[in-house]
This record gives sequence, structure tokens and C-alpha cells, in this order.
Amino acid sequence: MINTLQGIIDGTSYEEQNEKIDRTIAKTMRVKNFQGNEELKYDNDFEMNCIVLSKHANKPVKQCTTKEYFALIKYVNKQSKK
Repeated sequence: MINTLQGIIDGTSYEEQNEKIDRTIAKTMRVKNFQGNEELKYDNDFEMNCIVLSKHANKPVKQCTTKEYFALIKYVNKQSKK
């Protein structure tokens, strides 16, 4: 980042140095899994919710705001209890 800022100031490209730093950092990180089981579960649950909720929405569920999404869930849950 400092190289990038310095490049803006002096007009020099530090892209090669930045890439070398990025590779070094990436090699030292030992991440076993970028997307763990919990994240996969939440993603799958969200997709399933979108499918179910789409029957009750007047627009694509993935285009809903967070407030609209949770209001729709609340509405569907109330309807299913009747």
C-alpha cells in the first residue's frame, strides 16, 4: 500500500514489488479452508429460503433489502402457522 501511494506521488510503478509482497504474504498464510462448513450451511440455507420466499414476493428475493427479506420471512412464518 505504501508503495502504491509512493507511486502516485513520484509516478513510478511499484506493481511488481507489490505482487512479490502479496505472494510472500500468501505463502506464509496457512488457511485450511476459505469457506468453512458454517458458511456453506448459511449459503445453502439462504438459497433455500430464497426459493421458498419467491412464492410470496413480488420481486426477486435476492433483490430485497435486508429489512424486506426478514419481513418476508416473518410474514411467511405467520402464514404457515394459520
